[in-house]
Amino acid sequence: MVSVIATSAVAQTSEDKNEPESVLFVQHAEKATLADNTLTLEGADKNVIVFADRPHRAAATIPVADLVKTWGEGADSFASDPPNAALVGETDDGKPVSLIVEIRNPVLSENSISYQYSVIEGDDQGAINNPYVVIDMSYLDQNIASTFATIGQAVGIPTPSTGLNYTTTD
Repeated sequence: MVSVIATSAVAQTSEDKNEPESVLFVQHAEKATLADNTLTLEGADKNVIVFADRPHRAAATIPVADLVKTWGEGADSFASDPPNAALVGETDDGKPVSLIVEIRNPVLSENSISYQYSVIEGDDQGAINNPYVVIDMSYLDQNIASTFATIGQAVGIPTPSTGLNYTTTD
């Protein structure tokens, strides 16, 4: 199954690089179960992809443990203002499924991560195969290098200029 998540296309100029960046996190797992307002990603990837929208196009891969570690840090943390997330995958019979949820209170274990969740849009499912969770960090009021540096410093990942390894394309 191929999942595509798109945003509206708008012409970008070099002046747009001064605008706030929208940053997203992407998690992948073998299976998602949804029961009693708990979303559990089983066989979850140990890393999370972090990337910024155009025109910044910065990207990094961080351990999921670091995302959980920083969940409640900062004045505008995920703990104080829980993020929206798109949960996409397929049913046991191969049909595509997608939900928009609000996620809270991550709990990381050896091979899974669980969140408390509320459905915003879509039909609640019992199980989803090959799920991807795209977490919206919203807009940031600092440049993307500073954002990644802040995350990197919070989780103790030193790199020369930004705190995280990342690449950009213009």
